Amino acid sequence: MIRKLDRIAGGEVMAIQTIAELHDRGVQIKSLTEPDIDTTTPSTQTRPVLD
Repeated sequence: MIRKLDRIAGGEVMAIQTIAELHDRGVQIKSLTEPDIDTTTPSTQTRPVLD
């Protein structure tokens, strides 16, 4: 669980890459302040979804 997306990366592209890499390793991400960032639900387990 992360508080804000900017805590795991310096920019949007880096964040997307980091989330994708973590997802590929089996790590699930859920943001506390950005509800669209959640790879823990069945609908987003194929790839991370960032709206």
